[in-house]
Amino acid sequence: MQVLVDSNYLFCDIVVGWPGSVHDARVFSNSQLYALGCSGRLFPPDVKEDILGQEIHPVFLANPVYPMLNWLLKGYPENVNTPRVQRRFNYRLSRARMTVENTFGRWKGRFPRFSKGLDMEVDGAFEVVAAACVIHNICEMRKEPYFVDWLQKGFEQPEEEVIQVDELPGCDASYTLAAFLCHRKAKTWNWSRPPAIVIALSRIK
Repeated sequence: MQVLVDSNYLFCDIVVGWPGSVHDARVFSNSQLYALGCSGRLFPPDVKEDILGQEIHPVFLANPVYPMLNWLLKGYPENVNTPRVQRRFNYRLSRARMTVENTFGRWKGRFPRFSKGLDMEVDGAFEVVAAACVIHNICEMRKEPYFVDWLQKGFEQPEEEVIQVDELPGCDASYTLAAFLCHRKAKTWNWSRPPAIVIALSRIK
């Protein structure tokens, strides 16, 4: 199941039915979400945010297996020579994407059978999974109670390091967001719940 979730633990888009052996990027490239994104029909053109003097339009956050697109961001490759601004960006992106793991945790907490496997026909399983996502969204929107131990624990945030914007070699969305994530103002944001300008994409098998 490929899902797109927001900062409120809601499923915004789901793709159910592909075998688990199929690569995540292939599932994504065959989805309606991908078609809408490539045609520029995902977001209204006037939806944007001014960040450090750059106009940033809404983007999706994804893990490294997904392609890099102007509306989909993933982390930089890391090695011993990776600049610290890129490492900081990867760390913050990982923090924001924890919302995906938390959403799956809450979903599985409400429907523990999905953690053990469904003993039913495949066609029927598609409908059950989709229905469970809808019910999960209803529960979240109604603020229904849940057990705290359903959530996966986060990790400690290291000491912040301020990086000057002029250290950045470019001004695209990745570099601009990387600069902002290292900026002092970013300290006031709750990065375990990403801001509205980004929502996270992932897949569970």
